[in-house]
Amino acid sequence: GRAAALAFGAEGARVVASDIDPQAAAGTAELVAVSGGAAAAFPPGVCVEQDVAALVGFALSRYGGLDAALNNAGIPGIVGPLDALDDAGWNRVQDTNLRGVWLCLKHEARHMKARGGGAIVNVSSVAGIVGNPGSAAYTAAKHGVVGLTRAAAGEYGAAGIR
Repeated sequence: GRAAALAFGAEGARVVASDIDPQAAAGTAELVAVSGGAAAAFPPGVCVEQDVAALVGFALSRYGGLDAALNNAGIPGIVGPLDALDDAGWNRVQDTNLRGVWLCLKHEARHMKARGGGAIVNVSSVAGIVGNPGSAAYTAAKHGVVGLTRAAAGEYGAAGIR
């Protein structure tokens, strides 16, 4: 996420960095600014819809619009056998890695559709196309991100969102 934010900033994009670690988000925004870009940090919260709505609203109010978005939510979760994974561990990974991407995509696409288009990148992982033993929750979530992205592309392409 940080490398992408720096690359976007270097190309003239105005960046809003958000991270599960607020200090990491602030650090990313600072690095973009030091490199000559425009950036701000926003507190984390991709697992709660109101927080995601506030994140997108912040970007809109700060920069006047949203032309592009990168959704790079991911935590590894507990690595180990599938039958040792408990509900809390499963849900935490799904909430962050899949639901977080879905919520961001939902709010970004809603704005971009009304605006007439935009570009959204959802980051998955190699685990989104192959199975990783010992990482069932992560693998399932990243497969979900791939499917979600394909569905969204078909749904929003005609609205100018790629």
